[in-house]
Amino acid sequence: MRRFTPEELGEIRTSYRQAANPTAQIGILAQLYACTTNDIRNVLRLAPLSPKTKTLLQWTEEMTDRLLVLADGRYTVGEIADDLGIARQQVASRAQRLRKQGYILLFSGSPVIPRDKCAQKGGSSA
Repeated sequence: MRRFTPEELGEIRTSYRQAANPTAQIGILAQLYACTTNDIRNVLRLAPLSPKTKTLLQWTEEMTDRLLVLADGRYTVGEIADDLGIARQQVASRAQRLRKQGYILLFSGSPVIPRDKCAQKGGSSA
């Protein structure tokens, strides 16, 4: 953590207080005083920002059941994602896993390939 002189402390606080966009001003002050944004936040007595971490979605049985009910061809992946309150990609990934387990999931706007046209594992179907 950088140590600031009393004059610098006063300048930082005044600049922040008078800023049109205080959030952006923290980054500007960090560049101006060659320190981190958390150093400036400490001077201003604001809580330091924690590093952003990725939170993993834990699929519950209820979420999976809801996905299976909604994936009947009437809704798009995006609509189902909105209903569940999660990202579209998470719905698509879970649908892919469920298909591998043998579930049939249909989404509105997705191409449907008849089962007899699907490639069969293990050789020819003739």
